[in-house]
Amino acid sequence: MAAVQPDTPHRATPAAPRTGPTAHDRLVARNAKLRRRNRELTTQLALAAAQIQNLALRNERLKEALEETSNVTSINSRTPRR
Repeated sequence: MAAVQPDTPHRATPAAPRTGPTAHDRLVARNAKLRRRNRELTTQLALAAAQIQNLALRNERLKEALEETSNVTSINSRTPRR
């Protein structure tokens, strides 16, 4: 027995005309938005890292100045005894 063919032909075009952006267009736009946000966050991260480094150096200078002023040696900076 042969397979029965449907009476309606297969549609190559959508039934209703499309309006608005396609899924691909939305994906491209979303990708561009994510790339921009990623660049912004990368810049902010680099700035934050530089600020942390600056604060660490400033903290070390202040600790050294305090030790010199008060003649107190930090426990962390003492040479270990043998």
